[in-house]
Amino acid sequence: MSPSSSSSSSLWMEAMAALYVLSGVCQPLLMTLCKNFGLADPTAQLYMVFYYLGPSLLFWYSLYNHHQQPWIAPWRTRYTAMLIAAFDVVAQVLNYSGNSLAGPTLFAIIYSSVTVWTAVWARIFLKRQLTRYQWLAIALVFCGLTLTATDTYQHHHTNHEVSLMVGDGEEEVSSSSSTLLSHTEEELAHFQQVVRGTLLTVVGSALHAGSYVWSEAVLTGPDSLSVAQNTGLQCLTATSLLIVWQMVYTLPRWDVLITKPLVEAHTPLVAAV
Repeated sequence: MSPSSSSSSSLWMEAMAALYVLSGVCQPLLMTLCKNFGLADPTAQLYMVFYYLGPSLLFWYSLYNHHQQPWIAPWRTRYTAMLIAAFDVVAQVLNYSGNSLAGPTLFAIIYSSVTVWTAVWARIFLKRQLTRYQWLAIALVFCGLTLTATDTYQHHHTNHEVSLMVGDGEEEVSSSSSTLLSHTEEELAHFQQVVRGTLLTVVGSALHAGSYVWSEAVLTGPDSLSVAQNTGLQCLTATSLLIVWQMVYTLPRWDVLITKPLVEAHTPLVAAV
C-alpha cells in the first residue's frame, strides 16, 4: 500500500470514528426530541426502525460493490451475526426505553459504561489479559460514572422539589394538605420512573457491550465477514425484526401509540416525519 493510500485510509477511519462519537452524543438529545414530539412510546419502538435503517444500507453496498470482500463466509457465520443482531435489538430497546424514562443526562452518563462492560466481557469470554493499570482505569471510570450519576439525579430531584414548592405557593391554604399529598404522589411516581429508566439503561448498556465482544467472533478468522458485511447484515436483521414488530404490534394500536401522542404534543405531521 502506498503512503498516500495509507494516509487516506487513516483519515477515513478517523473521520468515521469522529462521526461515531458525534452520533453517540446526539442520540440521547434526539431521543428526547422524539419524546417531546410524541414519537417515543417505549412499546412502539418506531424510532428504533430508523436507528438501524441507515446502517443497514451497507448490506447492499457490500453485496454489489465489487471492490469489497466477496461474500465467502459460510452460512453459520452469517447466522451468528444475525443472532448477535437480534440480541443487540433487545439491548438497544432497553437503552432507549431507559432514556425516555430517566432523561438524556442520566442516560448519557450510564451509557458511557459500555466501554467498561466491554472490557469486562472481553476478559470473561475472550480471555483477554488486562494489566493492573487497565483494571485500575476501569475501576476509576466506573466510580466516576457512579458519582456523576448520583449527583446528577440529586440535582434533578432537588429541582423537581423546588418546582413543586413553587406550585404550592399558588394554592389556597385550605387545600394545602391535599395539594401536598398529590405532589408527594407525583414525586414518588417520578422517582419510580427514573429508577426504572436507570435499571433499563444499566442492563441495556451491559448487553450492548456484549454485542461488541461477540461480534469479534464473526470478524476474525478465515471464515470472517468484513466490517461492512457484518454491519450491514446485523443492521438489516435488526431493521427487519423491528418492521415485523411495527406490523404486528404498533399498526393495530397506531391511534393510541402514535396519533394521540402527536395530537397531545401539538406536533405537525411534517415535523413528525
